[in-house]
Order: sequence, then structure tokens, then C-alpha cells
Amino acid sequence: MSGKRWSARAWRGVVLSPVLLLVACRSFAQAQDVEANPAGRRAVRGRAVDVAKLNESPSLAALRAWEEQALASTAPDAAGSAATQPEPPEWLRGMALGDLPVRWDRRVVEYLRFYKDEPRGRSLMRSWLEDQGKFGAMIERVLVKHGLPRDLLCVALIESSFWPGETSRVGAAGLWQFMPEGGTIYGLEQDFWLDERRDPEKSTEAAALYLDDLHTRFGSWDLALAAYNAGYNGVLRAIARFNSNDFWALLEHEAALPWESTIYVPKAQACAVIQHNRERFGFADVQARPRWEGRNVTVPPGTSLATLARELGVEESALATLNPELRRGRTPPDRVDAVRIPRAAALTPEVMARLEKDAAGRAVWVVRRGETLDEVAALHGISAQKLLRDNGVRSADEVTPEVPLLVPRLRDEERVALARALARKRAQAPLLVALPPAGLAARGDGRVFYRVQKGDELGQVARALGTSSKELVRLNGLDPGAALQPRMVLAAVAPKVDRTRVSVMEESDVHVVEVGGAEHVELLLRERGKKRLAIKAAAGDSMKSLAARYDLSPGSLARINKINPSAKLRAGQDIIVYVDAVAWEREQAAAREREAERVRVARAAERKAADKKAADRKAAGKEVADKKAVGKEAVGKKAAGKEVAGKKADDEKVADKKAVDKKAAGKEAADKKADDEKVADKKADDEKAADKKADDEKAADEKAADEKAADKKAADKKAADKKAADKKAADEKAADEAASDRPPGDQQAADNQAAAAGAQ
Repeated sequence: MSGKRWSARAWRGVVLSPVLLLVACRSFAQAQDVEANPAGRRAVRGRAVDVAKLNESPSLAALRAWEEQALASTAPDAAGSAATQPEPPEWLRGMALGDLPVRWDRRVVEYLRFYKDEPRGRSLMRSWLEDQGKFGAMIERVLVKHGLPRDLLCVALIESSFWPGETSRVGAAGLWQFMPEGGTIYGLEQDFWLDERRDPEKSTEAAALYLDDLHTRFGSWDLALAAYNAGYNGVLRAIARFNSNDFWALLEHEAALPWESTIYVPKAQACAVIQHNRERFGFADVQARPRWEGRNVTVPPGTSLATLARELGVEESALATLNPELRRGRTPPDRVDAVRIPRAAALTPEVMARLEKDAAGRAVWVVRRGETLDEVAALHGISAQKLLRDNGVRSADEVTPEVPLLVPRLRDEERVALARALARKRAQAPLLVALPPAGLAARGDGRVFYRVQKGDELGQVARALGTSSKELVRLNGLDPGAALQPRMVLAAVAPKVDRTRVSVMEESDVHVVEVGGAEHVELLLRERGKKRLAIKAAAGDSMKSLAARYDLSPGSLARINKINPSAKLRAGQDIIVYVDAVAWEREQAAAREREAERVRVARAAERKAADKKAADRKAAGKEVADKKAVGKEAVGKKAAGKEVAGKKADDEKVADKKAVDKKAAGKEAADKKADDEKVADKKADDEKAADKKADDEKAADEKAADEKAADKKAADKKAADKKAADKKAADEKAADEAASDRPPGDQQAADNQAAAAGAQ
């Protein structure tokens, strides 16, 4: 502590150190801060606000409720100056006083009445006096060593009610409620593994230095205590504004000091009065709790309190109580450190040997910038949950770059194998990274990819990668004034990046797409289980009706299409919607099945029609064939027609039976060979047409021959008839001539002869 005391003593000089002034200003600003909604601020900021760190003890919360009710009055005190000491009420006269000055201000009196007469106040004070037994002797010893009033232990009482785990709404912690900056100035180490603001001994040493410096600066314990609460600069500002260094006078001025500071000093003085008058306030019978005390022992790095407790045969909670500064339930893994153990416990050589053997199986891994806990776990063959558990981490947000973590100790070949396995896993499932054209064009120039972690700043990342903020902005399309956010992935041309300090991904680890491009949108939707569809609005459609139809909110539909949620849609207007990909695929499969069924039914109907048509053609062909056969038989073979007809009838029966059998057997084959049958049918039709043509030509020839024969016969007959007629005429002429030459009797005989000849 002596090595850092000079920075605290600088407060005694006339000129303020800039760092100390900053601390004072921050303390004052925080004291003035408004009560905001922690959940709402967390949502806006993306991280927890200071209010979320509140871990106030129940006793202080109860006291705060009474203060806000009983001490809210701003009426000035009858005697508003330290130069004139008000007379105490009758019931307070003759009180023993300690080494901290007390003024009988109405606020002090109200506190004393609250602790004496009200059940709630008596319960609070009794519990505080009991808890004082744990740390009171240690605090008084330190105060005496520094020459300070013993009654200043009341500061720890009103700050934390003697609970090292106390955390204020503004982030102050420990018995003495140091802010982080103030703790650092007074030598209290604060990192991932330790918070010495919660170390009762070290924080008491720091508080003694701080209070001593404040008293040296102000020369008044009233002002020193007010500065402890409100901040150094807050008190200086009030003194300058109202031109008074009288704390009690400042209380009566409007906006001089924060309200909490106006009651802070009276509260401390009231507690100091009770310390020296326990019997008069009815607390003489209070039994102090056992002292907080132990002895320091050195243990191997990263020793867990659970393991140490098991080896020592004590409760883990006992070690946790003795070592409240250990944030993770174990000592820091990167250095040898001391822990407190109960005085009765013995750290034997055998126990130490087992602790060292346990430590030999562990190693330290310093988290690289851009590295995730999943990556650290994979590189060491454990799950992320085990890594968190072994390091006492409740949230991955707690782990920042350069934090040393405990990991299993591995052999070189094991480390190489795990690193290769991680590389293969990345290559199998590359991370989607969307870049603007400038980032896409940088491929092949030593381009690497950096995953933004919580708390990363553009300048820090640029320096870690060995590039400039301007270049990162250009390649990634960033707003240089906006904060980087976790889950962003930055492309950088960084061929010489130090991979021992920075975790980056190679080209094979990522899938790079153009930001906002079709592939980018499709992959983003695929990750969300969505499908992008382009539809056209119908008459009467609205944003609300379309949103309901596709299970979207009107706001989402408007965002997708970049239009007003209340915009009126035109019939035929192009609209983009996102639908559930699984449901859409299921609907598409059902539609394909319905179409396949429709095609199957249509084809079956076509085959049935084709079968009927073929059967009809066969029946018609058979009828034509039958008629032709009958015609042929009737022309030349009428005599044998009966026998032929009988044979033909038998043949027809056989043919009919074969046709029926063929139709029954060929129905299934007909489905498969429909096209072949069509060709065969066409061929058969062609053959039948040729046969018919031949038959027609033959019939025509026969008819022509018959007609020719008939004509010849008719001509022959006509010629014969003519010849006969000519002969008859000649005969008649000859007969006539002969008759004219014969005698009448001979004529009669000739006529009779001619008649006889004609009769023949």
C-alpha cells in the first residue's frame, strides 16, 4: 500500500490531479443520477446498466425507506451554523461522545429517535451492532494505526451494514463502497478474478487513507464525510457556489448538496452516539457475532475454494466468507496468491502436495481478441459449459480479451489435433458473412475475418489487426461514429496479424456473399426457416389482409416491401412475402401429388378410350371382312357356301375366342404399348385399305368383263336375230316369188310347209 500512497496524498495539494478530479466529478454525477428503468436501458444499450448491479442489504434498504419518508423536509434548522451548537433535547443530555464531532442537528436527533423508539429502527441497529462484532475490532485497529477517529467505523456501517457483498446502485462495492476508479487509485486490484474492494482488510486500509486525505483537504470531518458520499468535486462546487465551508450551513441552501449527502453526516453522527451509549438506547444486551478472522496461506494458482475446503475438512462457505474478494470461487490462475483459512485449519505438506498435483493438470489460456468461449473450449477438448463452470463464469459477457482462463493441460499433439478438428468443423459449416463490394473485392489480398465481441471499439480492433479504422470502415461499410455490436463480422486485409493475440477466421471458415444480394437474402431466410415468395395483390387486398393470409404482421410485411403499413394496394401490385419454408414445401409436395394423380387418371382414361377405339376398329374390320367373305362366296362358290359358311362360323368362333383372350391378356400390355398399338393400328388400317382397294379393283375388273360379255352376247344375239330376220325375210320373199309362179294347189302346200317350218 505504501507504494501507492503518494497518489492519494496528492489530494492534499492545492492543485487537483486530473485523474482524481475525474473520479470526483464522476462520483458527483452518479450521486445526481436519475432512477431509470434498468430493463429498458439494457434493451437500448445492449448491456446491463449500473442499477442492475444493485445488491443492497435488506437492512440498508429498510433504512432508505424510512429516510425518504421521515427526512424529506427541507425546513431550515433553527441554528444553521457550526459556530453555534444547538442544545440537545432533554432525553439526549448527558450522552457520552466519542472522537467524532457531533452536532445536535434535527436530522441527528431524528435518527437517534428512530433507532431508540421505532421497532423498525431498533431492529436495524441491533442487527448492525451484532454484525459489527465481525469487523469492528479490525477496523478500529486500522483507524488507530492511521491516527483517525475510531467512530469512523460508522462509515462502514452506514455504507454496507458490515457486509462485504454490498453493491450500490452506481457500482460501489465492499464494506467501504469504493467506486472502481477510487479503488484503483487506493491500490485495490480489480480484474476478472479479484475485486479487492470486497477484501475487508485491504479495503479498510484504503478507506483509512481516503478518509485521512479528505480530512486533510477539508479540515472538517463533516465536509470530509460529505465528500466521501457526494464526491470530492461535488463538495468543492457547493463551497464555491455558496461561499461557505460550513457543512451545516450548506445543508440549508437549495441545490447545494445531494439529498443523500445531507443525511449522510447526521446518520454517521447518530451511529457514533449510539456506539458510546448502548445502555441508554437499550442495546447493552447485544451479542456480537464471531470475529471475521483467519490466517493467510499461499496456494497454487487457480486453486478452487471447493477443493481447498475439501482438503482442509471445512465448509466451502467458511472459505468464501473469509475470501469475499475472490470473484470466481478460486484464486487467479496466472499467479500464486494467498487465501485466508480458518485459524484452526492446517495446510499440511500432504495437502499442499495434492493441491499442487491438481494444479499440474491445469493450464492458463489468455483469451484472444475476437475469440469466443466456444472456440476456447473446442481448442481444449471440453464443452463451453464446463469451461464456464471451471472458471466461475455465469455469463460469457464477463469474459473479455486478455482474461486468463483455466483450461486442461494438453500435450502438443493433442493441441494440434484439436485445432485441426476445429478448422474442419468451421470448413464444414462456414459462417455467413455479408460484405459490400469493397470487401468482396479484397479477396486474395490477405483477407481475414474478425468476429466482434462485446465492448470492442473500432480503433482497438483496427490496431489489433494491424490496419486502420478508415480501412475497416471502407471494407465493411461501417458508420465510424456508431458502436460495433457483437455478432458482426469484419473483413480486414491483415496478412501480418498476430494470431497469438487475435482470433481471426480464414477464407475457408466463412461463406462470403454480397450484402443484400439474392443469395444473402435466401440464406438469411433459410436460417430462419423462411421462404421468399413474389405474389401479386388482388383486387380488395390490403396490407392487413395479406399479412394475415401469410402469417405476418402488417409491420413485417411493410418492412419487407419498404412501404407504409397503411398503404393501399393496387390490383396486380408486386408484393414480397416470407412464408414458413417447411409448410410451403409440404404444400408444394401436396400440389405435386395432386397433379400426379390428375395425370394418372387422365392417362387411364386415355388408355380406356384407346382400348375401346381399337375394339371398335376390330369389330368394324371383322364386319367388313365378313361381308367381303360372304360376297366372294356368293359370286363363285354358292354351291359350297354352306360348308364354307359352317367352317367359317367355326373359325369366327375361334377368332372371337382368341380376340376375347387377347383382349383380356393384352389389356395390361396395351397400357404400356399404346404407342406401338397406334402404329400397328395405322399399319393395319393401311393394309386393310390396300386390301379393299385391291378388292375394289378386282370387282371393277370382273364387272367390266361381265359387262363386256353381256354386251357381246347382246350383240351376238342381235346379230343372230337380225340374221334370222333377214333370212326369214329372204325366205318369205322367196316364198312369195315361188307362190306367184305355182299353181294354187302347190301354193297351199307351200304355205302349209312354211307354217310347219315356222312352228318348228
